[in-house]
Amino acid sequence: MTIQAGQRMVVAGEQVFVPVYLLLTDDVANLNFEITYDTGVVAVVGAPVPQQNSEGILAGNLDRDRAFRANPGDPGIIRVGFAGTEGINRSGTVAWILFRAVGQPGDRTQLTVSVTAINQPDGTEPAIDRIHGAVIITDENGLVPGDCNGDGDLDAFDAVCALEISVGLRPVQLNLDLDASGDVTSRDATLILQRDAGIS
Repeated sequence: MTIQAGQRMVVAGEQVFVPVYLLLTDDVANLNFEITYDTGVVAVVGAPVPQQNSEGILAGNLDRDRAFRANPGDPGIIRVGFAGTEGINRSGTVAWILFRAVGQPGDRTQLTVSVTAINQPDGTEPAIDRIHGAVIITDENGLVPGDCNGDGDLDAFDAVCALEISVGLRPVQLNLDLDASGDVTSRDATLILQRDAGIS
């Protein structure tokens, strides 16, 4: 059984719903989990709301017949819980969280998931794995600065892509012009490698 936060890309200044999934569910009657995020990159929009509302944090399809509450009140952390009399034995969404991108293109935040309570109807605590999610901010064209292949991550592939553009082996992609020189050069490849290594 796994709880997984989704990964989404969003244009700077815009909003995006991120799902939280419960997969291969094993007779879960109640669950509390937390998601932490970088407040310099995203902000939660609104307060906990009923599922029919289109803002804030919504119950997923697994929670619709259960008590559901969410609290985004502390910056950088969202607390979610649901409870019912019977266990859930199917996969689906636990919650939808509406974020607004407050950072700059290229910024990203991990959505770190932790489980604080989980029980089956008889009180047994089943094991559960976690898969963290992410929100990645793009420019108005949906591109992450320095990202050649559109996967939202900067890595050696993107640096090689910048080098290939610099020597005329690829068409120019100006989102790889990290130094804002107006052209893609080997300097941009260095900047991509540095960002991948966490140097800049």
